[in-house]
Amino acid sequence: MGAVGAALLVQEKMRDVKQTAFRGFEVADFEYQPRSFECTGCANLCEIVDEQRSHC
Repeated sequence: MGAVGAALLVQEKMRDVKQTAFRGFEVADFEYQPRSFECTGCANLCEIVDEQRSHC
C-alpha cells in the first residue's frame, strides 16, 4: 500500500471524528536540526537521520 492508499484508509476511518491532534501545515515552517548516525542494530549499519525541532 502506498501513500494514497494509506490516506484513503485514514480518510474513511476519520470520517466521523470531529477533532484530531493534527498540528496543521505550519509545522513545515518550524526550524529543525538534523543529526545523522549509523544504526548498530544489525550488520546493515543503516544511516538514520533524526530531525529534532529547534527550541526557539
